[in-house]
Amino acid sequence: MTLTFTQHAIRRALVTALALTLAGGASAPATAAALPGPTDREREVVLERAKRWTKHGVPYSQARYHEGYRTDCSGFVSMAWGLDESLTTRSLPEVSRRIDKDMLKPGDIMLNGSGDSLRHAVIFGGWADQDKTTYVALEQTGQSGVDRAVKRVVPYPYRFQGEKYKPYRLDGPLGPEAAVQAEAAEEAARAAASKAAAEAAEEKAAADATREADAGLAREAAKLASGTAHAVAQTPTLLARLTGILP
Repeated sequence: MTLTFTQHAIRRALVTALALTLAGGASAPATAAALPGPTDREREVVLERAKRWTKHGVPYSQARYHEGYRTDCSGFVSMAWGLDESLTTRSLPEVSRRIDKDMLKPGDIMLNGSGDSLRHAVIFGGWADQDKTTYVALEQTGQSGVDRAVKRVVPYPYRFQGEKYKPYRLDGPLGPEAAVQAEAAEEAARAAASKAAAEAAEEKAAADATREADAGLAREAAKLASGTAHAVAQTPTLLARLTGILP
């Protein structure tokens, strides 16, 4: 089902209200653990979609569009999440929810939506070190003269104004376009798994048949060897009889 921005906001309000009710009114970021989010397959699709822009270095612009999405940081996130429109750093929280640092998974975002300038959104691509002090960032940035979509390692929470960057997770599944892509990927994975299982079964059947054939040949060879040994053992007696040595 295609969800508009308004429908996303309504769903977020309802789900959040339910989560807060169950939590006794608590509003800490940790309540996001009870909220729905993208599946592992959907997270893979988020990164694949983001890497499509970083691979080609799509130029940064707050006025231009690429593949139907505005080519700034929030448009980049909207594209990766498959939303039906390009949101802004101010409106991304309407379709997402604050989470704790330890909850971060690839496909979530780091968001600075405060202040009148330097607001920015970055897609979290996974931790770059075991201590969780740096992470892989996929972003559409016009900062520091980069002016394009990039993939790079940055310190947590971010390269500058780190105290303003907070982790967020999309409420519920991906938008319709990315969801279709995720379902196609899931179907492809199921087909590949089914094919692999069928091939493994065929290989096992062939191996079993080969072992049975080898066992049959071994039995026949043993019989032949036994018969040959018996014949060889009888050869002197037969020769003696033929030459008249034995009565």
